[in-house]
Amino acid sequence: MNEEIIIHVVNRINKSTIITDPFPYIYVESIFPDNFYKSILNSLPKKELLLPASDVYGSGYTDRLVFEFTEPEMHLLAPNIREFWKDMMEWMLGEQFIMVMCRKFGTYLDHRFGELKEAPLEGHAMLARDKQNYKLGPHTDAVRKVLSLLFYLPRNNGYEYLGTSLYKPINNEFRCPGGPHHPFNKFTKIRTIDYKPNSLFVFFKTDSSFHGVEPVNGKNVERDILMYNILTNNKSVGNLSI
Repeated sequence: MNEEIIIHVVNRINKSTIITDPFPYIYVESIFPDNFYKSILNSLPKKELLLPASDVYGSGYTDRLVFEFTEPEMHLLAPNIREFWKDMMEWMLGEQFIMVMCRKFGTYLDHRFGELKEAPLEGHAMLARDKQNYKLGPHTDAVRKVLSLLFYLPRNNGYEYLGTSLYKPINNEFRCPGGPHHPFNKFTKIRTIDYKPNSLFVFFKTDSSFHGVEPVNGKNVERDILMYNILTNNKSVGNLSI
């Protein structure tokens, strides 16, 4: 990927402030240069290539469509679109970008794993398109998660309410290492991260990183997100309590 674009992204991340309530996260606007963001929107996979998440992962989320940026799926893209995403994924899934994020959240990685060398990490990326009626109860993500990056991809403003919501359990002692999704009525919504064009929401996985999606309302409303997860292959999940 163009060096100027990489420098822009890294600078935007490095200049962001880590917010710790209710768990560690950053929110970055103008994460990409404007022209590159337009290229991303113009290079999104055609809708017929997106599959229901229920078919791909065996989950019940038929209102979420996904396209995984893996070798078999990439070959389904038109040549020019495939080259765009291949170039982007080589950078995004590479060690350089993973280390940028690890340095940003280094204090929390040290807390969870001790020494970074004890926590081999890898990246996984996919496009998610959430349709009307999609919702996601408060949860803390799978135990392998270390960092979740959500690149919001709306074409226009006016859909801020579609962002990811952050929650605290009504029972202040409640923690969850990861896995199940919980009922909304057992949590208090703290805030919703604005679903704005060209923005990035990143959060660190803990046993209290409860987040979810309020029901997606509005006729023909969709929310596109480039989801990038940094995962650990360490047999020990480490210390999830922050």
